[in-house]
Amino acid sequence: MSWQQDHAGQAEAYNQFRGEAWQGFYRTPPESVRYWLLESLTYLVEHAPEMA
Repeated sequence: MSWQQDHAGQAEAYNQFRGEAWQGFYRTPPESVRYWLLESLTYLVEHAPEMA
């Protein structure tokens, strides 16, 4: 999500930039990783399909 926010115009081409996105993730400070992890989990919970 962090990469997609920083590269909104290229979000649909994520697979082409996946390596670059992960390298950026590995260079990020722990506080930023924690923030984006929580943002990602929140997104997944809010957009999860309803289970019957």
